[in-house]
Amino acid sequence: VVHPANITCVRLWPARTSVVTGSGDGCVRMLDFSGAVEWVTKVGSGGVLCTDIHPQARSGESSLIAAGSMDGSVTVLEGSRGAALASTRPHSKYVVRAIWGGDGSMLVCCSPDQSVSILRFS
Repeated sequence: VVHPANITCVRLWPARTSVVTGSGDGCVRMLDFSGAVEWVTKVGSGGVLCTDIHPQARSGESSLIAAGSMDGSVTVLEGSRGAALASTRPHSKYVVRAIWGGDGSMLVCCSPDQSVSILRFS
């Protein structure tokens, strides 16, 4: 069993030979290709609905993961150990999509609260 609750999203991270999953239990997990859990991190106060891997992580230059949650929050995780680096709550309803933009200097997320948030990183 990967999660004790429904798995709601999954991302493949070929550069690390890993898979990142999110679940209704509010956790993000990283698994290696054999299925062994590398780390588990609780994010927000609701289930995780979406994850995205930083564009530079695909080539090994970065290791950031974004996770959007049912509580309207977005959390940025450090991929090698799962530590939460930043978290914000830009939405009043759940985050259905969070995606890193272009060069990875911004994270765009949207919600059924009829808004789009653009979060900038330096």
